[in-house]
Amino acid sequence: MPHRILTSHVGSLPRPDSLITLSHRRLAIGQEAYDQGLADAVAAVVRRQQEMGIDMVNNGEFGLGA
Repeated sequence: MPHRILTSHVGSLPRPDSLITLSHRRLAIGQEAYDQGLADAVAAVVRRQQEMGIDMVNNGEFGLGA
């Protein structure tokens, strides 16, 4: 059985433009719409990490400072 090195990353991943726009419009669109957009962006970044073979995925720190 071949040995495998588990992979992850450290720190933030680039936020998609759609999340940046939501962040700028947060007060205008309301918290519920922002929360849904954030959840969608996190789901997408987790899915992308899984597709790339990252073993220990995370939320890309999307909720921090957004």
